[in-house]
Amino acid sequence: MTTNENFKELLKFIDERLQKKHNPELELVRKHNAEAMNKDWKIPEDGLWEQSDVIHDFLAFLAEQMIEMNKEKQKESKGFLDWFEGYCKVKIDELTSRTKLREYYKYGWGEIKDILVRNKKKIIEFDITRREPLEKIRAEYEPSIKKLMPLLQKIEDTDTLIDQIVYKLYGLTEEEIKIVEGSIGKK
Repeated sequence: MTTNENFKELLKFIDERLQKKHNPELELVRKHNAEAMNKDWKIPEDGLWEQSDVIHDFLAFLAEQMIEMNKEKQKESKGFLDWFEGYCKVKIDELTSRTKLREYYKYGWGEIKDILVRNKKKIIEFDITRREPLEKIRAEYEPSIKKLMPLLQKIEDTDTLIDQIVYKLYGLTEEEIKIVEGSIGKK
Protein backbone atom coordinates (compact mmCIF):
# COMPACT_ATOMS: atom_id res chain seq x y z
CA MET A 1 0.00 0.00 0.00
CA THR A 2 1.41 3.42 -0.94
CA THR A 3 1.80 6.32 1.47
CA ASN A 4 -1.03 8.13 -0.31
CA GLU A 5 -3.33 5.11 0.10
CA ASN A 6 -2.35 4.86 3.79
CA PHE A 7 -3.22 8.54 4.25
CA LYS A 8 -6.60 8.02 2.62
CA GLU A 9 -7.38 5.05 4.88
CA LEU A 10 -6.34 6.96 8.00
CA LEU A 11 -8.34 10.01 6.99
CA LYS A 12 -11.39 7.83 6.32
CA PHE A 13 -11.02 6.32 9.80
CA ILE A 14 -10.64 9.77 11.36
CA ASP A 15 -13.67 11.09 9.48
CA GLU A 16 -15.74 8.18 10.83
CA ARG A 17 -14.50 8.82 14.38
CA LEU A 18 -15.43 12.49 14.16
CA GLN A 19 -18.99 11.63 13.20
CA LYS A 20 -19.62 9.00 15.85
CA LYS A 21 -20.08 8.74 19.55
CA HIS A 22 -19.68 5.47 21.33
CA ASN A 23 -22.64 4.20 23.31
CA PRO A 24 -21.25 1.44 25.54
CA GLU A 25 -23.26 -1.70 26.29
CA LEU A 26 -25.30 -1.07 29.43
CA GLU A 27 -24.51 -4.50 30.88
CA LEU A 28 -20.75 -3.91 30.55
CA VAL A 29 -21.06 -0.46 32.13
CA ARG A 30 -22.95 -1.89 35.11
CA LYS A 31 -20.40 -4.68 35.48
CA HIS A 32 -17.57 -2.14 35.40
CA ASN A 33 -19.27 0.11 37.95
CA ALA A 34 -19.92 -2.85 40.29
CA GLU A 35 -16.20 -3.66 40.56
CA ALA A 36 -14.79 -2.37 43.86
CA MET A 37 -11.54 -1.29 42.24
CA ASN A 38 -13.48 0.99 39.85
CA LYS A 39 -15.25 2.92 42.62
CA ASP A 40 -13.33 6.10 41.76
CA TRP A 41 -13.93 5.73 38.04
CA LYS A 42 -17.59 5.11 37.44
CA ILE A 43 -19.04 5.31 33.95
CA PRO A 44 -22.39 7.09 33.65
CA GLU A 45 -24.94 4.54 32.46
CA ASP A 46 -26.39 6.94 29.94
CA GLY A 47 -23.01 8.32 28.86
CA LEU A 48 -21.74 8.72 25.34
CA TRP A 49 -18.04 8.68 24.77
CA GLU A 50 -16.59 11.11 22.31
CA GLN A 51 -14.63 9.17 19.77
CA SER A 52 -12.92 12.38 18.79
CA ASP A 53 -10.73 11.57 21.81
CA VAL A 54 -9.22 8.90 19.56
CA ILE A 55 -8.26 11.65 17.12
CA HIS A 56 -6.74 13.74 19.90
CA ASP A 57 -4.66 10.80 21.09
CA PHE A 58 -3.57 10.03 17.54
CA LEU A 59 -2.49 13.64 16.95
CA ALA A 60 -0.58 13.59 20.24
CA PHE A 61 1.14 10.38 19.12
CA LEU A 62 2.07 11.92 15.75
CA ALA A 63 3.43 15.02 17.50
CA GLU A 64 5.62 12.82 19.71
CA GLN A 65 6.84 10.97 16.62
CA MET A 66 7.73 14.28 14.94
CA ILE A 67 9.74 15.35 17.98
CA GLU A 68 11.65 12.07 18.06
CA MET A 69 12.33 12.08 14.31
CA ASN A 70 13.56 15.68 14.44
CA LYS A 71 15.86 14.82 17.36
CA GLU A 72 17.25 11.94 15.31
CA LYS A 73 17.73 14.24 12.30
CA GLN A 74 19.47 16.83 14.48
CA LYS A 75 21.77 14.20 16.00
CA GLU A 76 22.86 12.84 12.62
CA SER A 77 23.29 16.30 11.12
CA LYS A 78 25.29 17.54 14.12
CA GLY A 79 27.46 14.42 13.99
CA PHE A 80 28.43 15.04 10.38
CA LEU A 81 28.96 18.79 10.86
CA ASP A 82 31.09 18.28 13.99
CA TRP A 83 33.19 15.73 12.10
CA PHE A 84 33.54 18.15 9.18
CA GLU A 85 34.70 21.02 11.42
CA GLY A 86 37.22 18.73 13.14
CA TYR A 87 38.56 17.33 9.89
CA CYS A 88 38.84 20.69 8.11
CA LYS A 89 39.87 22.57 11.29
CA VAL A 90 37.45 25.37 10.44
CA LYS A 91 34.10 26.44 11.87
CA ILE A 92 31.22 26.28 9.42
CA ASP A 93 30.20 29.79 10.51
CA GLU A 94 33.48 31.07 9.02
CA LEU A 95 32.67 29.71 5.57
CA THR A 96 30.62 31.22 2.79
CA SER A 97 27.31 29.44 2.06
CA ARG A 98 27.28 28.26 5.69
CA THR A 99 23.48 27.91 5.62
CA LYS A 100 23.70 25.44 2.76
CA LEU A 101 26.47 23.56 4.54
CA ARG A 102 24.38 23.36 7.71
CA GLU A 103 21.52 21.97 5.60
CA TYR A 104 23.84 19.75 3.54
CA TYR A 105 21.16 17.05 3.33
CA LYS A 106 19.10 19.29 1.03
CA TYR A 107 21.85 19.43 -1.59
CA GLY A 108 23.64 16.97 -3.79
CA TRP A 109 27.33 16.19 -3.45
CA GLY A 110 28.17 18.33 -6.51
CA GLU A 111 26.80 21.49 -4.91
CA ILE A 112 28.46 20.75 -1.56
CA LYS A 113 31.77 20.11 -3.32
CA ASP A 114 31.47 23.43 -5.21
CA ILE A 115 30.83 25.26 -1.92
CA LEU A 116 33.92 23.66 -0.38
CA VAL A 117 36.08 24.60 -3.37
CA ARG A 118 34.80 28.20 -3.20
CA ASN A 119 35.98 28.23 0.43
CA LYS A 120 39.51 27.02 -0.39
CA LYS A 121 41.13 30.15 1.09
CA LYS A 122 39.35 29.58 4.41
CA ILE A 123 40.04 25.84 4.62
CA ILE A 124 43.79 26.07 5.22
CA GLU A 125 44.41 22.64 6.81
CA PHE A 126 44.87 21.16 3.32
CA ASP A 127 44.18 21.93 -0.32
CA ILE A 128 40.43 21.32 -0.56
CA THR A 129 40.64 21.20 -4.35
CA ARG A 130 42.70 18.00 -4.18
CA ARG A 131 41.09 14.63 -4.62
CA GLU A 132 41.96 13.05 -1.24
CA PRO A 133 40.26 15.53 1.11
CA LEU A 134 37.17 15.70 -1.09
CA GLU A 135 36.94 11.90 -1.17
CA LYS A 136 37.27 11.72 2.61
CA ILE A 137 34.51 14.33 3.10
CA ARG A 138 32.32 12.55 0.58
CA ALA A 139 32.92 9.24 2.40
CA GLU A 140 31.32 10.84 5.50
CA TYR A 141 28.68 12.82 3.60
CA GLU A 142 27.12 9.89 1.71
CA PRO A 143 26.38 7.60 4.71
CA SER A 144 24.91 10.59 6.54
CA ILE A 145 22.65 11.34 3.57
CA LYS A 146 21.70 7.66 3.41
CA LYS A 147 20.54 7.83 7.05
CA LEU A 148 18.77 11.16 6.68
CA MET A 149 16.81 10.67 3.43
CA PRO A 150 14.32 8.06 4.74
CA LEU A 151 14.00 10.00 7.99
CA LEU A 152 13.31 13.27 6.16
CA GLN A 153 10.68 11.51 4.04
CA LYS A 154 9.01 10.15 7.18
CA ILE A 155 9.01 13.62 8.73
CA GLU A 156 7.44 15.08 5.59
CA ASP A 157 4.82 12.30 5.40
CA THR A 158 3.92 12.71 9.08
CA ASP A 159 3.65 16.47 8.68
CA THR A 160 1.33 15.99 5.69
CA LEU A 161 -0.81 13.54 7.66
CA ILE A 162 -1.11 15.97 10.58
CA ASP A 163 -2.13 18.71 8.16
CA GLN A 164 -4.78 16.48 6.57
CA ILE A 165 -6.21 15.55 9.97
CA VAL A 166 -6.39 19.21 10.99
CA TYR A 167 -8.13 20.06 7.70
CA LYS A 168 -10.69 17.33 8.45
CA LEU A 169 -11.18 18.58 12.00
CA TYR A 170 -11.94 22.05 10.69
CA GLY A 171 -14.03 20.72 7.82
CA LEU A 172 -12.04 22.61 5.20
CA THR A 173 -13.02 22.28 1.55
CA GLU A 174 -10.45 21.50 -1.16
CA GLU A 175 -10.48 25.18 -2.13
CA GLU A 176 -9.83 26.29 1.46
CA ILE A 177 -7.03 23.75 1.79
CA LYS A 178 -5.37 25.18 -1.34
CA ILE A 179 -5.60 28.67 0.14
CA VAL A 180 -4.05 27.52 3.44
CA GLU A 181 -1.28 25.57 1.74
CA GLY A 182 -0.61 28.44 -0.66
CA SER A 183 -0.26 30.88 2.23
CA ILE A 184 2.35 28.70 3.96
CA GLY A 185 4.22 27.81 0.78
CA LYS A 186 3.16 24.17 0.46
CA LYS A 187 2.55 22.42 -2.85
